[in-house]
Amino acid sequence: VGLDRLMFQFLTDVVQTNLSTAFKIYPNPAYHLLSVQVPLSPATLSIYRIDGTLINTYTIRQNNQQINIAGLSAGTYMVKCLSGDKTFKSYFIKK
Repeated sequence: VGLDRLMFQFLTDVVQTNLSTAFKIYPNPAYHLLSVQVPLSPATLSIYRIDGTLINTYTIRQNNQQINIAGLSAGTYMVKCLSGDKTFKSYFIKK
């Protein structure tokens, strides 16, 4: 009736998967091409003016894809991305 063995277990590494970190748009500001990284493809990416007007919608077929934004006027734009069951929003500046 005694303690003959004591065992300790230490946590040495934590792996955290966060889907929100898997959605990225870059560079910011952007000039001609906007790179898009999504956690799951295909995804739907919509670009809006800052006043909420929809500019265009794209189907992202690869986890990393570039979108030609050369035709956009300089300014700030909102991006909405539907990837799997997640919705992501971000902003970028077009120079």
